[in-house]
Amino acid sequence: MSDAVAVAEPQIGVITGLAAEGAIARSFSRHVVSGGGRADHTEAWIKHLIRGGVTGLVSFGIAGGLSAEAPCGTIVIASDVWSRDGVIQAHHPWVEHLSTILAGSKVGRIVGQDKIAATTEDKQALAMASHGLAIDMESHVVARLAAMYGLPFAVIRAISDGPTRSLPHAAQVGMSPSGSVDFGAVFRSIALKPTQLPGLITVAREARKATQALVVAADRLRVHGLMA
Repeated sequence: MSDAVAVAEPQIGVITGLAAEGAIARSFSRHVVSGGGRADHTEAWIKHLIRGGVTGLVSFGIAGGLSAEAPCGTIVIASDVWSRDGVIQAHHPWVEHLSTILAGSKVGRIVGQDKIAATTEDKQALAMASHGLAIDMESHVVARLAAMYGLPFAVIRAISDGPTRSLPHAAQVGMSPSGSVDFGAVFRSIALKPTQLPGLITVAREARKATQALVVAADRLRVHGLMA
């Protein structure tokens, strides 16, 4: 009989906003939840993961860009997460590992808030206040609960709409509380304002580019792991 002792596999919880992001994340983690862009849902799901015994948290998905340094399709790994409540540092060993395995990624500040940064003015104001590279609606909740429960965390985000891109109304209402696309809300918005359709097509094209970057990143994470 071998004297080797089995080492338990790290149980890393992955938090996304969109269900489609969650589907990508399941290629490298068995513990994935989607908050649907709702801070209360996101917090509840994270606490569910923690009760289930996860040993770390990762925020994963697309994000709005706040800086020309990180154009559409760039993977941003958080050095820290900024919100109106303060700054929380990401787990440095994970940041180093992720920046090594995710070629072309940038390490920098991620901004988290409960609402979409929908306009260029919103993004400019956040960039000036935070000096961040990207904005999403989950990472600040992940960071806060990781700090509260003493867990390491990381953020992996792909830039979709950049700092000079405003989101049409149809894009702002297109996510259901489950994280799936609310096509009814999108179509109703377009019917009320058809002139937003070209902008919506552009935003969709940029989201596809960001999603493709996430797929590539997920494949690297599946091979190399979330931690060294």
